Amino acid sequence: MLWNWQRSDWPVFGYDTALLRVAEERFLIGAGVIVGSMHHLDGDAQQGVIIELIAKPSG
Repeated sequence: MLWNWQRSDWPVFGYDTALLRVAEERFLIGAGVIVGSMHHLDGDAQQGVIIELIAKPSG
């Protein structure tokens, strides 16, 4: 993945709002599941989940 400034069309580039909307919806649903699940965990378990989320590779 390239940084924005590494793209050939930088600083003038576009994006597909439909694809962005799909990604945003997936993120919001996943975030809601995580937030809801965290309410049922004690402090140590919450910390473990947070570490796993930070360390998990994207994709």
